Amino acid sequence: MYGEPGRNIVSVIDKTNNNVNQVSNIVSVIGTANNNANQVSSIVSVIDTANNTVIDTVNVERDPAAFGLSIDTVNVERDPAAFGLSIDTVNVERDPAAFGLSMDTLPALEPVLPVATFSINLKENYDLLSMQPTDMSKNATSRNCGFSAMVNSAEQDPTNTYPPTENNTINLVATNANSTDPKPATIMVLEKPVLPVAGAAPYTYITNYSSDTVSVIDTATNIITATVKVGKCPSGIAVNPAGTKVYVANYGNNTVSVIDKTNNAVTATVKIGRYPSGVAVNPAGTKVYLTNYGSNTVSVIETTSNSVTATVKVGKNPSGVTVNPAGTKVYVANQGSNTVSVIDTESNAVHLR
Repeated sequence: MYGEPGRNIVSVIDKTNNNVNQVSNIVSVIGTANNNANQVSSIVSVIDTANNTVIDTVNVERDPAAFGLSIDTVNVERDPAAFGLSIDTVNVERDPAAFGLSMDTLPALEPVLPVATFSINLKENYDLLSMQPTDMSKNATSRNCGFSAMVNSAEQDPTNTYPPTENNTINLVATNANSTDPKPATIMVLEKPVLPVAGAAPYTYITNYSSDTVSVIDTATNIITATVKVGKCPSGIAVNPAGTKVYVANYGNNTVSVIDKTNNAVTATVKIGRYPSGVAVNPAGTKVYLTNYGSNTVSVIETTSNSVTATVKVGKNPSGVTVNPAGTKVYVANQGSNTVSVIDTESNAVHLR
């Protein structure tokens, strides 16, 4: 729009071709003091841009020269000549002539970064371990899940299977336009415990001194499942760590009976010292130690051949015997001398008596 001084009109110019499309009449007011037509009062005409007609007039200060849209009231010096949109109130010098849109510079926004996170669901069967991560990433437009045993996958929640004897790694990478965020993890595979054979039950073995037998009791039901005939006056008894052999000290005939646990039958009888009473098997299951109460000795039996490999002199009337967890020391309780003998299993020598 352009106002033409002295003609009381406003020309509407099309900015696309700079042609005058319409001329609008505005109000010309004659001064009442002296009725001079050339003395114009301070009036602003409000023009409807839809039809370019004057819809209102506003009294302002003398000789207004600015036009445009005002959002806030601004006090300036006399005879302002600026036009445009003003958002903030600004004090300027006399006779401003600038026009246009003024606004504040907005602070830059912080970029939204992706955050990778997931949980793991593990399922195990007899041969393979199945691993499926549940993606819980935030601000991600895409993701990539890599396993140590397969090609990377862009699926939401991919599944990977691998042998349960191997460790596995996973790396989930969340991505958006601003950045990427990796989330690695290692799945540790623990040693699988050895479970009892299906149908098998733990047993306890009881020597019957006067019956020359050993009773086999099922501990799950407390029922005697077998009675095994052994030597005379069985006393001490021990089971090897594997649970496959049972060793019985026969006090009355100076022997050791070896019972096969699978069929509860005596598979060997070994001759040792007088009045054997105590029995102990080393942790490896390779040696059996028997106290000979009447001989003041300990017999050492090698379990593969069921033969005596050493006879160790200890205190008087040895009875109780045990082996340390490392299998390096044997401790013998000597009932008749009130002592304990310590045998070195490597040399079969007594260090303390």
